Amino acid sequence: MKYSQAQFESFLQKPTDKIIAVLFYGTNAGLVADNTSRLIKKLSSGQQDPFVLAEIDNDKIKECPSIIVDEASSIGLFGERRLIKYADAGNSTTKLIKPLLELKNLSSLTILNSDSLNKSSSLRSLFEAADNAFCVACYDDNASDIPQIISSYLTSENKQISRDTLNFLAQNLSSDRLVSKSELEKLVLYVGDKTEIEINDVIACCGDASAVSMDELIYAVADGNLSKAQISFDKLLSEGTNPVGITRALINHFQKLLSIKAKTDGGMPLSSAMNSLIPRLFFDKETSFKNQVSFWQDTFLVKALNILQQAEIDCKTTDMPDVTMCNRAILQISTAAQSQRKKRR
Repeated sequence: MKYSQAQFESFLQKPTDKIIAVLFYGTNAGLVADNTSRLIKKLSSGQQDPFVLAEIDNDKIKECPSIIVDEASSIGLFGERRLIKYADAGNSTTKLIKPLLELKNLSSLTILNSDSLNKSSSLRSLFEAADNAFCVACYDDNASDIPQIISSYLTSENKQISRDTLNFLAQNLSSDRLVSKSELEKLVLYVGDKTEIEINDVIACCGDASAVSMDELIYAVADGNLSKAQISFDKLLSEGTNPVGITRALINHFQKLLSIKAKTDGGMPLSSAMNSLIPRLFFDKETSFKNQVSFWQDTFLVKALNILQQAEIDCKTTDMPDVTMCNRAILQISTAAQSQRKKRR
């Protein structure tokens, strides 16, 4: 069967013996690892007991190709549900797992991890077609997922966070689930007995100075503030920020502007359009963003995006210094913004 992440979360609350194998696959290695860890913890009462959990690697499979089936067929020493974990699965594993899924009355659960598997993958197809197993695709968390991930984790730790601080934190967490979880664990440890997480806690704990500098650059460029844009750009470079990362952050901002412009041009009130952004803008940026929506014309937003996208390509494919390519794009767009502001007056 093919499960979504939400369906897996439901299964995790009430695991059933009917399922004898689970496959987590995808490019988000952190989410693959996190799902696996939580499932093992749920079924083993948090105990890493070698009599309950058998971890198999490629060397063991080379020595004994039937080891997965053998381990899955064995019974726990004290009657517990036996768990088998294999973290290097791929299409070559299909022939090893197929006999397992044909067995009846198994009480064990086999958990497989794999990298990205395309639609023609034999292993993925095997799990999707089975009625006693399921697979979960694990890809990078998108912007709309991250606030919910934060809220769920902090609620489980009895911590509270305001909407603005939540949005600020969401904008600066990784799309890799394991990295994000590590940052959240560090944040909870940092605040200690405090129940309310404040923005200063996030900045102090999560090393957010570069993110603040990035925001300064983005809004300076889109506002047409040439001097501030240059100062912020130099500051980011001194902090070790990659020019390609700067270019991508600017692309993301101008895509937001274009999206909001399209919604307001279609008749949606500006406030409603901005509320649709996920994650929401941090409160101290809302006024600047509204002003940018008002003076940037659609055609110029498209031109700005073309300049930034070409700059990213040039950074990756030409011999020209990436700092020069990125800086040139910043100056071009800042100048265009300055010109449009003057026309608007």
